Amino acid sequence: MPQEEQQLRFSIEESVWFQKGQEVSELLSISLDPDISIHEHDQYVSIRGALLLMGEYKIDEQAEEEVNFFEYGNMRYVNEIITTEDGVSLLSHRFPVDITVPREKIRNLNEVFVTIESFDYDLPEVKCLKLVADLAISGIIQEESVSKREVFSIEEDVEEKAEFIIEEHDQEEKAERVLEGHAREEKAERVLEEHAREEKA
Repeated sequence: MPQEEQQLRFSIEESVWFQKGQEVSELLSISLDPDISIHEHDQYVSIRGALLLMGEYKIDEQAEEEVNFFEYGNMRYVNEIITTEDGVSLLSHRFPVDITVPREKIRNLNEVFVTIESFDYDLPEVKCLKLVADLAISGIIQEESVSKREVFSIEEDVEEKAEFIIEEHDQEEKAERVLEGHAREEKAERVLEEHAREEKA
């Protein structure tokens, strides 16, 4: 069955929150870049690292101090914020990524890349930054009839571990073989019936 290299694409939606006193008044710049390394194992290849969010903004000094502790205490905060002497704050946050791919699905490790095709952001409120990004993994071999199940999740626990699982399914090929077997049996039965009619005639 023919094989071809494809880009596996998926999207993520994430929110990060700012501590009291670090709220956003004006976002000056923002970027999202992959920081990834490839690790080869006997039966699989792991693509590990993080999506690195960086930006510059001005703190909202007039932000309200009232806080809903039940809601705000469960949020994921920006990893690091540094305020410079000129009043500009630098934010940095890492979204950990752990991607597992079956070894037979990769022909050349040097051709495996994780790229961010596009991303957008929104500030629904001064203490929350929402991100939407489209990612792609290149260098993955896929058979034309193989159906893929892609799972990308970023957990909201302390480890913030992202998992991407690619599994190969052979159900479609098995179903095709069963149908072909039934078709051959029906054809053989028709041939026997025709011979039987000819002998009676």
